[in-house]
Amino acid sequence: SQGRRDPDIGIGYILLYFYGLERRLFIDKALEEGPVIAAEVERLLGIYGANGACDGYARRLLAAANIAMGRNGSIPRLSPDMRSGYELSYPVRLHLGRQLAEKRPLGADDALLWILSLPDTRLRTPATRGFEEFCELWKVRFAERYSKGLRVKSPKTRLKVEYRAASNTFSVELPVDGGTVPDIAAVSAPLEGLRDLVNACSDELDGYSRLLGRRPDAKASAEAVALMP
Repeated sequence: SQGRRDPDIGIGYILLYFYGLERRLFIDKALEEGPVIAAEVERLLGIYGANGACDGYARRLLAAANIAMGRNGSIPRLSPDMRSGYELSYPVRLHLGRQLAEKRPLGADDALLWILSLPDTRLRTPATRGFEEFCELWKVRFAERYSKGLRVKSPKTRLKVEYRAASNTFSVELPVDGGTVPDIAAVSAPLEGLRDLVNACSDELDGYSRLLGRRPDAKASAEAVALMP
């Protein structure tokens, strides 16, 4: 009655409300209300996203809602920690799977998105401390190793999105582009090379990172520039 905006309300009440939203969208199949429901979940995320449970549930629902409504969704932005539970997130799998479906080689950004989103990827300190520099170095080294992009053999496995309700009372399977999208989660062959490249870039930034560890304000100094690859 007060607008569902009290930041101090118990998270249990937020989740009860959330359970209603997911049920309305996926059990009642009120897809015409999808944009309104998604906007409401985004609003809740802005208020209660600091709570780990709320954040995870909300992002999974938004990803599934985009698929159910036939939206492309936004390409996930690169960040030092992109892991999402125990598997690649659906937005990453959908974006990269569509690249495979179009038989396009992966560019530097997409290859980095893939490797950073894997649940077992943990960047070392040189890469997290200077993440912007790490991404720039990655582009250079990736182009040297994969001058025509990274060609990935499309797997036979097709992407299927199963949404398991936060309330644990139902699950639904959502069709993805008519079953035409390869599931990049079924691919492993190129990952060893990408991991090696991540470690090599981290090694090259080690001296720069150590300087920033001692002197965080030295990022633009001549000494820092001299330590860059």
